[in-house]
Amino acid sequence: MWDLEHEARRRAAVAAGASADAVPAPKVVGGYPSTPGFDERAHLEAVIAHGAPPISILRRILLGDA
Repeated sequence: MWDLEHEARRRAAVAAGASADAVPAPKVVGGYPSTPGFDERAHLEAVIAHGAPPISILRRILLGDA
């Protein structure tokens, strides 16, 4: 799940015109500081909107990855 959030943050930063390196390292697991273009609430709502599919399926739904 943390890898999914990190990738979502990386893509949001790039879409906002920042580099992928703009994603700060988490202070603790899952404790990220602010990331350019990333809306944490929207991300969490998107995650829970799909119920409880396996992470691999949720990754495909949210990020379009295979």
